[in-house]
Amino acid sequence: MNYNNLNNNVLTMEVTKLKLNPIWTNKSALNNWSFSCLMTEISVYGILKPIVITDDFVVIDGNCRLQIAKELKIENVPIVFHQDNNLDDLDTANLKPSTLINLLQVFELKYGLKSNSRYNKDNIPKVLIVLRKLICGGDKNVRQLYKLKEINDKVKKSYPIECIDIWEKLDTYEITLEEGLYMMNELEERRTTINFKYESDYRMVA
Repeated sequence: MNYNNLNNNVLTMEVTKLKLNPIWTNKSALNNWSFSCLMTEISVYGILKPIVITDDFVVIDGNCRLQIAKELKIENVPIVFHQDNNLDDLDTANLKPSTLINLLQVFELKYGLKSNSRYNKDNIPKVLIVLRKLICGGDKNVRQLYKLKEINDKVKKSYPIECIDIWEKLDTYEITLEEGLYMMNELEERRTTINFKYESDYRMVA
């Protein structure tokens, strides 16, 4: 592997070793103005901002820079390896929980990334696992969001108003994911209790 240290974190690596993110759209084909401006800048000054990659060399941040490097036939580019440190502390306040749920569904339907998917077990690209964690703010939030959706799907027919109220409170940040999950669990317990009582009464009558 041909890469060299520039400082403690930034390395140089051969362009041919790097892989574009599988969900990135090549904007050069769309004649994108910002892409053209970036290409002009890089052709004059080079790539100033390092490309962020996973440990299997898939780009997380810097797909445009990598594509431009390929088109300009630049042989080596600055890179940094993504670190998972403090991932659970990421700020995702700009994305509502209901929006995050929709994004998780896109990951599952389009890329086969399910709640229990592992990139080294299910042939899922690691970059998708990393992006999911980045978008949701860490593994804990990912687990809570999947659980919220799972319980919501079970109880929404029995308690539609209550479910809507919980999601409104989540989306306006009146309650945390943990509090929303607790409220959903209460609805599930209530539904289970009522169903059990109904079945018991039915058996007694029968």
